[in-house]
Order: sequence, then structure tokens, then C-alpha cells
Amino acid sequence: MMRSIWKGSICFGLVNIPIYLYAAGKPRELRFKLLHKKDLSEVRYARICKEDGKEEPAI
Repeated sequence: MMRSIWKGSICFGLVNIPIYLYAAGKPRELRFKLLHKKDLSEVRYARICKEDGKEEPAI
């Protein structure tokens, strides 16, 4: 069960309305893909060693 961050109430004469404030939902990461303008294929990034010119695998 989630705990509220803040508790309070709003009063209108004899009417009392309880208010509870909760944290936002799950954090999410945005991921964008760079697309080639001509054919909309995905552009990949290669990690290439400057010394020997060989591509290093992504970790």
C-alpha cells in the first residue's frame, strides 16, 4: 500500500473533505532512435578503437 506524502482537508461550512497527496507513478526512461531520412532505417552507433580501427562490442 502506498503512503501519502501529504494529508490535509478542505472545509466548506460543515462539510469536511479529506485530501491525500501521493507520489507520481513509476519513473520511465525515454529512448529515441535516430532514423535515416531517406529510407527511415535505424542509424546505429559503432564503437571503434582509434588505434587498430576495430569495432568494440556494446556492453
